[in-house]
Amino acid sequence: MACVGWLSGCDSAVGGAADAGDVAPDLEDVASDADADAPPTLLGAPADGAVRAGVIARAAELIGGPKAEAALGDLKIENAHVRFIVEGARFAGGYRNYGGHVVDADLARPAGEEGGDRFGELWLSWNLTVFEPEAAEVVADGRDGVARLRVTGHVGPYAWPDSFLTPSLGPDPVELAVTYDYGLGPEDRALRLDVTVVNEAGTPADMRLPVLVTNHGDGAVPYAPGAGFAGFASSRDLSWFGAIGRDIAYGVMHDADEVTPIASYAALDLLLLPGFVLAPGASHHLTLWYAVGDNGTASLEEAFAAVRGDAAGRGRVAGAVALPEVVDPRDAWVVARERGAVAGIVPVAADGGYTLSLPAGSYELVAHAPGAGASAPAPVTVTAGASTSRDLTAAPAGALRVSVEGADGAAIPAQITVFRTGETPSPWAPDDVRFDDAWGYDISAVGFALPGETLDLVVPPGTYRAVASRGFSYTLDEADALTVTADGVTAHAFALRRLIDTSGWTSADMHLHARWSQDSNVAYDTRMRQAAANDVGLPILSEHAYVGDARPTIAALGLGDFVATVPGQEVTTFEYGHFNAFPLQFRPDAPSHGAVFEHGRHGTELFDAIRAQGPGDEVIQVNHPRGGDFGSYFDTVGLDALTGVAATIPERWTEDWDLLEVFNGRCVGNAENERTLADWFAMNDRGFRRTLSSGSDSHAVQRPAGIPRSWVRVERAAIAADPEALLPPLRARQSFVSCGPFVRFETTEGVGIGGRATVDEAGEAHLHVVVEAPSFLDLAAVRLYENGLVVASYDLDLEAPPAADPARPALRFDREITVAPVRDAWYVVEVTGRGDGRPVMFDQPPYAMTNPIEVDADRDGAWTPPAAQR
Repeated sequence: MACVGWLSGCDSAVGGAADAGDVAPDLEDVASDADADAPPTLLGAPADGAVRAGVIARAAELIGGPKAEAALGDLKIENAHVRFIVEGARFAGGYRNYGGHVVDADLARPAGEEGGDRFGELWLSWNLTVFEPEAAEVVADGRDGVARLRVTGHVGPYAWPDSFLTPSLGPDPVELAVTYDYGLGPEDRALRLDVTVVNEAGTPADMRLPVLVTNHGDGAVPYAPGAGFAGFASSRDLSWFGAIGRDIAYGVMHDADEVTPIASYAALDLLLLPGFVLAPGASHHLTLWYAVGDNGTASLEEAFAAVRGDAAGRGRVAGAVALPEVVDPRDAWVVARERGAVAGIVPVAADGGYTLSLPAGSYELVAHAPGAGASAPAPVTVTAGASTSRDLTAAPAGALRVSVEGADGAAIPAQITVFRTGETPSPWAPDDVRFDDAWGYDISAVGFALPGETLDLVVPPGTYRAVASRGFSYTLDEADALTVTADGVTAHAFALRRLIDTSGWTSADMHLHARWSQDSNVAYDTRMRQAAANDVGLPILSEHAYVGDARPTIAALGLGDFVATVPGQEVTTFEYGHFNAFPLQFRPDAPSHGAVFEHGRHGTELFDAIRAQGPGDEVIQVNHPRGGDFGSYFDTVGLDALTGVAATIPERWTEDWDLLEVFNGRCVGNAENERTLADWFAMNDRGFRRTLSSGSDSHAVQRPAGIPRSWVRVERAAIAADPEALLPPLRARQSFVSCGPFVRFETTEGVGIGGRATVDEAGEAHLHVVVEAPSFLDLAAVRLYENGLVVASYDLDLEAPPAADPARPALRFDREITVAPVRDAWYVVEVTGRGDGRPVMFDQPPYAMTNPIEVDADRDGAWTPPAAQR
């Protein structure tokens, strides 16, 4: 038997006991210790009728795919149909923390074909403890007709729930030995997992909280029978559950009497299993089956029916879907409903065919296609053991063929937003069967075009208004009354003109989520397309529990002339706050890509761990510090920003951070942001210099990147060449936050944002404020604050507009403002507006605020904070 481990208890283990903050050792060394009688290779798919298991010793034996996390030294088990990787006895990524679980899963594929893993996480917790594996072994390698793996260990403290759940729920402590036995036969479509827990304590173990945790997404949407994609809590039957994608599907079946959803956040669900009491030395057993398929729920249901032995009670419905010519059949899907409840979801094949597998009964079938809406419901009766033919006709659709270029003919990225008008129908499928989030505001389609790219946006027949945009530094180009007919293609070319010269500045979204966050399903290529199309030159991925790095995506898309990024993480505690950190070191072969482990840290150890994550420098941003929950650092520690004292949990308070996310998600209309702005004003007053910052905190593509954004005084190319080039201007507060307007703020002597000026001999400082904005933004006022109070305000409805300047066509305000502070002071500029900036920004008005310029009023060469002068 091959034994692999590095925590303890395995003869071939590498290293010793692991700390939760450690990173796994070199697993090449682990793999080299596999027994000589192990299968010589795990490359390619096994032959029909064969099954095999072994220790992964070569990178080519890994599954691969958008969410692949397995490493050399993990254990692979596969047949000619399906393949799985079980993590060895090691520290693991995500929220499961330790190995022993299925980490990657896919269909069998020929050697050399790219893997398709989109499996998220699934793990068990017993009374909120964590399974700490000590040994992982290949029990049977498949040459005798069966493949088996075994992972053994014990439960231990689970830092994640201990930080927020365990204290309130108070489950009894338990001492359990745990064994995971995985098995796969040659024709199985589902991997079997037998879990055995043994009470090693001298007293009975009251297992009130046996919990199954599942975390899926990223192209495979969480699915529950009856509820579809509407959430596990909406299901009447959780005998199995899964995650369904157009090209891959995952399902998990169990033998528990019932499963009860107890908590859900985005794609992460906690499911309560029936409780039990274990006498000393007694054992408890649970069996799970993991299925993988490529035909939606049908492939999963048939795999589970084969396990249960009740396939005879099922039948099939098959047919062809007549689709609009503009729709790729592989993007379409068919839904079966039984008395309104979702009974099945399957993709349409490349040839337009589909096949559903359903229990005998009566159903309604509906075909869906992106942009085409829903077909008319088609009734069908399913007979056990029989196949019923039912062809479907999808709703009609046409396409808008759009392209965008700069006014000078240059190729630029851009966003195209298509609004339906009149009686044109909506293209969006119902929530419980829709793979992608719908856009509101009568939007029927949105495309993010790469430079020089032509997009075909599929929509129902009707009339539309289409708008091309590229953030706030460009014009809009609109096309009204575009008519789309069934199977027709309506073409339109857009041209955008740059209005604002932003040379020397880079627009940054420093709080942005994508596929590695458990609460976001946005693919990296979509995020980078969106950023480029909206003129966000520095989109920083701040993934929960993982380090995010989109640099390879930018290179693959050819967007290096428009977008740069640095690796980052939102270090997410469930106890006292969330903190962005960047640039970090991205380590693709380490658990969670080298992320800082957030839980179980005492005092301010978390900040020390962030600083020590890599060999280079980084900044720490305090995210949404007000809000009243565990994600709000200032509220949790009880910070009084006027004094700098944290009264509630003083041992958690540190000043070892750099940026303050004053504007989270929006610039205007958020009470927590307003509280944080007051905090920041108070910090400036007492001379605690931290940079005013922002972030969209976007988790979905429908929430635009770069709203709000921070403009930083640094060239994008400099950041691409050296990520740490971003840090000096950020720490020097050479930036401003914007939901639209571009602000230039400096003294007439050239001291800019973040700098310090001195009054002249007359005791005056002369501040020059310039505001530029496109015409689709309605600006209302420009205000100058001195030490947090408005000392000058300009109503733009009453102000004479600046003289026309062909070099500055978006100029809205240009004025020298003279101030005469009696004491040292700090000044910021605020720009306000009305309405919103559709289609670039919805439901909030334009706004901007700068970081301060400090003014030495007594000309002593120093700057005394206002609070110290009172």
